[in-house]
Amino acid sequence: MHQIQHAMPNYCSICKEPGKGGLFAFPSDPEQRLEWCLRLGLNVRSADQNVKFMYICAEHFEAADVITFPTRKELAKSALPISNVSEESPSFSPLSQSDHGDLSIEEDEFDDASITEVCLVYTSQLEALLRAKCITQSCNSPVDRITWVRHGSCYTAKMECFHSHSNSWSSQPKVTDMQSDKMYRGNLDLTTATLAAGLAYADIQKLAEVLDLAVMSQPTFFEHQLQYVMPTINEVYDQHMDQVHEILTEHEEEHGALNYAADAQCDSPGYSANLCCVSFLEINSGLVSSMTVIHKAETETKTSQSMEPFGFRRCLDDLIHQRKRLVGAIATDGHMTINAIMRRDYSTIEHQLDKWHIGKNLKKKLTAAAKTKGCGEIKPWLRSILNHLWFSVDNCSNDPVRCQELFRSIIHHVANEHSWKEDQSFSLVSECCNAQLSAEKVTTTGWLPKQSDAYRRLFGILTEKRLLKNVGRIAKNLTTSAVENYHSVRLTYATKRKAYSYASYRMRSQLAVLHHNFATLGKELSVTAAGTVQRKVAYSKAAGRWTDKAKHIRPTVEWKRGLLLDVRLERLSYLHTRVYRPLSFPNIPANAAPLPRPIEDRMSELLDTTFDTDISDSETEDES
Repeated sequence: MHQIQHAMPNYCSICKEPGKGGLFAFPSDPEQRLEWCLRLGLNVRSADQNVKFMYICAEHFEAADVITFPTRKELAKSALPISNVSEESPSFSPLSQSDHGDLSIEEDEFDDASITEVCLVYTSQLEALLRAKCITQSCNSPVDRITWVRHGSCYTAKMECFHSHSNSWSSQPKVTDMQSDKMYRGNLDLTTATLAAGLAYADIQKLAEVLDLAVMSQPTFFEHQLQYVMPTINEVYDQHMDQVHEILTEHEEEHGALNYAADAQCDSPGYSANLCCVSFLEINSGLVSSMTVIHKAETETKTSQSMEPFGFRRCLDDLIHQRKRLVGAIATDGHMTINAIMRRDYSTIEHQLDKWHIGKNLKKKLTAAAKTKGCGEIKPWLRSILNHLWFSVDNCSNDPVRCQELFRSIIHHVANEHSWKEDQSFSLVSECCNAQLSAEKVTTTGWLPKQSDAYRRLFGILTEKRLLKNVGRIAKNLTTSAVENYHSVRLTYATKRKAYSYASYRMRSQLAVLHHNFATLGKELSVTAAGTVQRKVAYSKAAGRWTDKAKHIRPTVEWKRGLLLDVRLERLSYLHTRVYRPLSFPNIPANAAPLPRPIEDRMSELLDTTFDTDISDSETEDES
């Protein structure tokens, strides 16, 4: 018989209503429990896991199966619940008709693959579960009192049953198994996950406020970040960079000196930046191979403009002297100071420019020229001239002179001259590379007469000495586009809309490098079942047209989950040594103010607001 005690949970697991006529526990026999589940339409595996906490009221049994005693009610040994599942239902498979072998179970209801280590649980559900039965062994009494204590994102329940058994239960395990460890895992993991996702404490705090979700306090977050997360990320980053350079060493043995792209990104827009991150990316592999963070106080002039050249030199010295890399060429965006540094201090390394920046500056000049009086005929040629620049780079065979001549040939083409053998300034290109133009094309194209103001203005722009020199420096088609893509990833970790300390900015920059490199190493195209590469269509606002691109598989986040374990190990290391791992930072000021912070006792004196008030008052009197 199934015996019921009067002090049981006050609701039925099936109808979720107060138990009418008493509550009965599920049978402990697996076969009988299986039959109960099938009749009630329950998930079998879920019932097996939660059988200790599941009860059914008397409404789900025949009256003859419920035996009433003066002080209790029991079920007959052979009692079975009333079936509430139709035999025609596809999810019902009676034992007598089990011709299909496996039981039919709703996959969206329970799936081993979908079970995660962390889930969202409401406190009301926790309390209902904990009140069902005392967790003391051999005690079936329900819990009488529960006192909740919150430790950040963790809840601890102090319970006492009707038999006066006192127990404690926590919603999270400790970080380690050491008895001296008092830190709950969820608080440390939430800090790590927030930073690994590129978020800040303010982001999870906003979510927690709306959802009424328990999270750790802000001081605790920053304490965990400084003591455990930062040292761990710094170590993981150093180990990763060693692996990157092992890959680059193999590439050097196979291809010789490698080509790099370099660029910088500051912590805020405009000219008021305090921090700057300079990165070098190996173009062939797409891996960030060197990265440094600079505070403007480290530079000689203490200005924002000097941070990029300072960091550029530091990264390049790291590649050449520390990592012993063979640098063949470096592509940059044309920064004037970096041009001078390369020409003066690294003359043995070829310095290339990014063709997109050259095209951008050229388009700006042509657009301005087209708006001047008598030069409006230049505007229809804008796209053709830029396309011709890309064509010249792609078809010059890495020859700077040929690239320059191919580009300059546009000055004859726009005037409807397609052969210029008599022009002595050309030695490699003497005619247009395009096919023979049709008669209709010749008559409909808006050619520019050489005597027109528009042609003379266009000729002056396209034959400018500095522009032609830069065109020769894009002949190898080494671009910084991969660095620009990497910078877009950096903005998810270190946005320009928030202020960061040097330590936090460096840590987030390291996370951005890890994100980019792991995504690059695991980059795969998305392929359909038929074996064709999937494409995605997007509108380009800059180009003003729709473009299609190959679709890639979403990058894995396994390395981020690995950080959770690494940070826990950092906590374990601290418990053994009771010493936090030190981090080295440059000697930089605490803030950007040129004057020291006022002392509380002299605040009014140092702020000196009285003098300003007197001046304004006197000005007002004079005006009156």
